[in-house]
Amino acid sequence: MATPVIASIQTGSVTFDNAGTTVPITSVDSSKSILLFEANPAQSLMSPFWGELTSDTLITFTGSGGQNNNKTVNWRVIEFSEGVSVQRGTITPNTSTTATLSTAVTLAQSILIPGGQDAGDNNYLAFCQNALELTNSTTVTWQGFDNTRAEVNDFKFQVVEFDSASDADVQRDSTTISNGNASATQAITEVTDTAATMIIVQPHFETGSSPGNGSPDELGIQATFNSTTEIQFDRSGTNGQIQVDWQVVELPSAESLQTVDAALTTAETVDTLTISSVDTDNAFIIPQSWALHGGGEGLSAGNDADDFGCATARFALASATSVTATRTTVSDGSGDSRALDATAYVVEYAAGAGSGSTSLSDSVLLNSPLLNSPLIR
Repeated sequence: MATPVIASIQTGSVTFDNAGTTVPITSVDSSKSILLFEANPAQSLMSPFWGELTSDTLITFTGSGGQNNNKTVNWRVIEFSEGVSVQRGTITPNTSTTATLSTAVTLAQSILIPGGQDAGDNNYLAFCQNALELTNSTTVTWQGFDNTRAEVNDFKFQVVEFDSASDADVQRDSTTISNGNASATQAITEVTDTAATMIIVQPHFETGSSPGNGSPDELGIQATFNSTTEIQFDRSGTNGQIQVDWQVVELPSAESLQTVDAALTTAETVDTLTISSVDTDNAFIIPQSWALHGGGEGLSAGNDADDFGCATARFALASATSVTATRTTVSDGSGDSRALDATAYVVEYAAGAGSGSTSLSDSVLLNSPLLNSPLIR
């Protein structure tokens, strides 16, 4: 079976409100392409939305029916020529909590990537306490606080399967951080090299538990390796019992995998981090934490549900040797300045024929916000 080869990478940034928007891209094979994104709102409040590769030439972003605000999204479309296949779908929890894949996948070779969600009102618990799990070879399952699932409309996902076991080794499970605790540890099957392994997390409240108010200090998670057989999850606060759905992903055939830990102080909206040199035509960024609005959430002390604007970073591969992590504001909903620690991974594959990177940027006016046109595996 073929080792993964990148055919093209397209990246960009777009700003929109709850009406959503579409972004045209150069044509790709969507069955072998992945969309990744992170978002920041213009204010401290983040309203939910979803993003999806709706055709070979179009990305669609759709906002929720709740509180309206503008948000800026960094996105990436990673197209593989071989070695990877992608299925995408939708779960509508108020109708069904599962979705069936059209083709069965091998769990140990597959990664689930959430695509965000929209919701019908301003119920923050509905916004914040949702996650998706690949529960068997054909089923994706919604996880959340059951008595508010009727507030959640569409939840998008992608399932990325590697053709060969030599290209990916994936473990998945869930870990509880109990009310009153700021961290939890989890035993895992030994990984060969923690430096070549990602941890992808989705934090949410649990049905049957006592939820908090859905703030970043409760749901903002950072995951680390304590050893080759143990991972740890940390949050800033201790209120509310949460569940962290996680995937530990080894990528043995990747040319390189680098962990990027952004640390933005209470005064910083941008952190620039140095990495070992990569081929930008064959390297991309995947955020560690995924929640209501794509990836990029991290560890932050904001203690209100309005505080996600300062608790989310947008990542970009600024050059062959640098990554930027950007947020729109340092202030939470009360006007207090908050620090942010957020993690992402830079994944590089060996160059393949026809690979290349494209950045798209146009300017359009949409209901007053500036739309700058033209995210992973």
